[in-house]
Amino acid sequence: MNDQNRRDPRNNSAYRSGARPGETSRSGAAGGNRSYANGSSAPRGSYGASGNRSYANGSSAPRGSYGASGNRSYAGGNSAPRGSYGTSGNRGYAGGNSAPRGSYGTSGNRSYAGGNSAPRGSYGASGNRGYAGGNSAPRGSYGASGNRGYSSGNSAPRSAQPRRDYDPYGEGAQRRSSARPARGAAPQRRAPRKRGDNIFLRILKGIGLVFFALFAGVGKLLSALNHKLDVFRKSETSAVIVNAIVGGVIVIAALCVLMLCKPGIDSARARSSASAGNVEKAVKLVNALEADGYDAQKLEDTRAAVVKGFIKSGKYTEADAMLAEMAEGATRSELQQRNNYAHAAALYEEGDYTQAAQLFYQLDSYEDSTLRYADCRCALAVQAWQAGNESSAHSLLLDVPDAVERVTKAAYRVAGSDEEARTILSADIFSEASLNELEQTMEELSAARSDLPEGRIAAGKRHTLAVTGSGTALATGDNSYGQCNVSGWSGIRQVAAGAYHSVGLRSDGTVVATGDNSQNQCDVTTWTDIVAIAAASYDTIGLKSDGSVVACGMHSSLVSGWHDVTFVAGGSYSLGCLYDKGAMLSSHKGAQMDLGVVLYDLSICGQVSVGVLYDGTVVSSYEGAPAWEGMVTVTACESGILGVDVDGQVRSFFYRAGDGVDISVPGKAVEVESGGTHHVVLTEDGRVYAFGNNDYGQCAVSGWQL
Repeated sequence: MNDQNRRDPRNNSAYRSGARPGETSRSGAAGGNRSYANGSSAPRGSYGASGNRSYANGSSAPRGSYGASGNRSYAGGNSAPRGSYGTSGNRGYAGGNSAPRGSYGTSGNRSYAGGNSAPRGSYGASGNRGYAGGNSAPRGSYGASGNRGYSSGNSAPRSAQPRRDYDPYGEGAQRRSSARPARGAAPQRRAPRKRGDNIFLRILKGIGLVFFALFAGVGKLLSALNHKLDVFRKSETSAVIVNAIVGGVIVIAALCVLMLCKPGIDSARARSSASAGNVEKAVKLVNALEADGYDAQKLEDTRAAVVKGFIKSGKYTEADAMLAEMAEGATRSELQQRNNYAHAAALYEEGDYTQAAQLFYQLDSYEDSTLRYADCRCALAVQAWQAGNESSAHSLLLDVPDAVERVTKAAYRVAGSDEEARTILSADIFSEASLNELEQTMEELSAARSDLPEGRIAAGKRHTLAVTGSGTALATGDNSYGQCNVSGWSGIRQVAAGAYHSVGLRSDGTVVATGDNSQNQCDVTTWTDIVAIAAASYDTIGLKSDGSVVACGMHSSLVSGWHDVTFVAGGSYSLGCLYDKGAMLSSHKGAQMDLGVVLYDLSICGQVSVGVLYDGTVVSSYEGAPAWEGMVTVTACESGILGVDVDGQVRSFFYRAGDGVDISVPGKAVEVESGGTHHVVLTEDGRVYAFGNNDYGQCAVSGWQL
């Protein structure tokens, strides 16, 4: 190798064989020492694999010079190169030498003495450090391990703060390992809030941010005004006045903004409360908005949103109450249907098939209500069979589409086990032949019922009505509201009486009414195509030829969904009907009978309903009602239940013995009506008889011949 080396007279560095002329190669030797003395300048990047290096007598160590091992010493005023370091060994900086910035070593000891200034950021992976004799410890100096001592006036660096386990007054005090402590368990994340539950909080947050920005702007404004007007130099009083005026204006403006935003905030709070099921709070906020004169359209929108929230949270009754306060229109109608459908679906899942069926029935063609109604009837048929009532089970399955499939589904839903379901399905009553036979029997009974006279007589609270064979109307009794002013009526074929009003159905399908109209119960002038009428205390209802109904008065909104109706009835504060094959429906929940009860005659009064089955048996929502058989027609009143049997005899049942009246007529009775305290009977020969209280002449019918 020595024969192949060439000498460079500039820096005495060895060139490796093969270097291009004029280009200085990095010198290196496998072993031995290197020395650069007498002003020699070591080449940049020079290093050796081993050995020692010394830079003395003013030699300038090259930048970046380092060795894999050995010792380094910088003495005699030598300036250590920036970035010089070694992987091992000791370093000594003495005699005024300035340690290079960033100098460090992976191991060994460091000492800064004799006034040496330790470089900023100097540190070592291990070893000891000593700062003595007035040395100033560098900012941020630290070591991964080892000892530190600050004594004899040394100034500890800013970041070198003692830890809890460090005793700054103990000799040779040690720090524990400065390694980063182990992290604890990661904090659990907060569960996300449901969307829609924090609307009010988001609004408050937004308002808070606005006020924060507002007051920040106010601060800057006041500062600018004080500087512009130089109020502090003028007088302290003027400064206080200016600041007070500006602050007052800002506060007033903020209050005005808050007052303007308050209705919108309350509306949002009402919606959020409704979705959360907080009925009382939602209703209170809506009522407050109405009392404060909130915009009518916005109030209507708020009510609609609250209704949706009630439906979502399962508050169906409360939704109905809120809907009653909304104006008539498409929005209210759609929300009413949505609420009824959701309510019916919930009742079906709970197993309340009767109530669910009634709601699905009233919804008619809304969504799949017709099919859901059929499912309810099949479930009720299965329950009726389990209770031993085969007649009701048969009746419920009449005209049900895909009856076999739906009964199978209902049997497995209602039964407690698969075995019980198979037992139910094997019963003969669910066979197609059995259903056809029952339907034929019911059609025959319906035809017989149609021959009975209806509406030939009527009894109000204190007056009596009748219609003659010639189509004129008769009236007697109290006429304080004009309820007896029927002498001008003609072409009448049926009459009905409310508490203080009278109604007549003409042969052409139009309707007339007179008397008390405090609840609009006499607003019937536009009715057409009517085939039957009935009257409650403050209501009038009419049955149209297509099976739909029209109504006016106190409870008219409760019958809007009735369809496929075959018979209508009215009594004290309640309306009723028969629909489909004889199922009954009432506007009063207390009067509602089971859907499995199939009737061909119905009367209703308040929470009491009474009807006649196709076999002539009387059934009632009142548990103490008489179990009459062989009946043709019945009527319910405030004092009891009256009826006519197949022999033409009048039967009576009174709730209180003191209200009892002996009712007997010559001949065969065909119809009976009651006003509560007086009772009217029509016989087969067209004669009218009245019994009971006659204080207003309501029983003065002795001369009537229909």
